[in-house]
Amino acid sequence: MENIKEEIISCFIKELDNARKDYDNRIKNLTNKFFNDNHIPLQVGDKVICNVRKNIYGKSHINAIIYRIVIDRDKTPRIMCSTDKNTYIYCNIEEIKKI
Repeated sequence: MENIKEEIISCFIKELDNARKDYDNRIKNLTNKFFNDNHIPLQVGDKVICNVRKNIYGKSHINAIIYRIVIDRDKTPRIMCSTDKNTYIYCNIEEIKKI
């Protein structure tokens, strides 16, 4: 009985992992398509400097990597970037400069 449970759990974890990879790939493709369609010279995974007014690090410039595009409720596109400290920041497109 224990072998069946371990098999089911490992199968579930594998399916979950595949679903997460598929989701990340779709988001990456949609974000890159948005950048291409709007003639923005950025791609997912690009290293950028985000200019922000207030942040938790007390800096105005933060090094980050583009993760995906997010559309706000008022239909303003914002870029979700991951930082070195495993946090995410949201920046307007105008506030990002590619390194």
